[in-house]
Amino acid sequence: MYPILLSWGSIILPSWHAFYALAAILGYLYLIKTNQKFTEINISILNFIYLTAYISGYFGARILSLMIEESSFELKDVFTIGSMTFYGGFIGAMISCSSIAIYHRWPIFKLIDCCIPAGIFALAVGRIGCFLNGDDYGKPTRDFLMHNPWWGVTFPNLNDQTPRIPTQLIESAFCLILSISCYYLPLRLRSKLGYGEIGLLSLAAYCLFRFGIEYLRGDERGTLFTEFLSTSQSISIILLTIIPLLWWIKKTMTLTEKKRT
Repeated sequence: MYPILLSWGSIILPSWHAFYALAAILGYLYLIKTNQKFTEINISILNFIYLTAYISGYFGARILSLMIEESSFELKDVFTIGSMTFYGGFIGAMISCSSIAIYHRWPIFKLIDCCIPAGIFALAVGRIGCFLNGDDYGKPTRDFLMHNPWWGVTFPNLNDQTPRIPTQLIESAFCLILSISCYYLPLRLRSKLGYGEIGLLSLAAYCLFRFGIEYLRGDERGTLFTEFLSTSQSISIILLTIIPLLWWIKKTMTLTEKKRT
């Protein structure tokens, strides 16, 4: 597509890197706006969590990508610029940020309500960069008995002149709708659900969506536990089993606090 967004002499701005940076900036703004409107977490805590998520997310995304694409790799490869995966970044950020929040006794379920929708919003922006770069493409439309639909996209970097499903844009649209819906959810419904549940529900929605769209992906997906499921599908299932556990923990903590008061 357009792997180079801008070029001026020897200065080149790659599309993917530009949208990665844009996603980080807009994701932060979404995080701040959500916090101001709903959760009111101390801004210094939020900034620290964001910085931690950014760094650990980058390395998590890089490590999982190398695990999928390479049979073996060295530690130095993690520090090189290359492909990344959203789930790797999410897992890296989740482990580091939740560990820090638990250690400092920060409001973890408020953070969940802020951070997960913000991450999904950032992903909506980042997938546009994937599309322009020709990454994370879909299967040929002919696999679904559609030989040349108007919406099929030919990616020049594949050199096959084959119309494919634009899975990047489909995921971007879904994530944008999901994150905007979380932000504009009525306050009455938010108060009824309580902190944490909006974030967990949005994560569950994304996991279900990601499990399904993996069947449309045409790039190398890798496998985790079984050859019948891609790596991302296996991770989706794991997260979908963890979400009810987190919901139960939240309910238990809420009941305990009510008994104390």
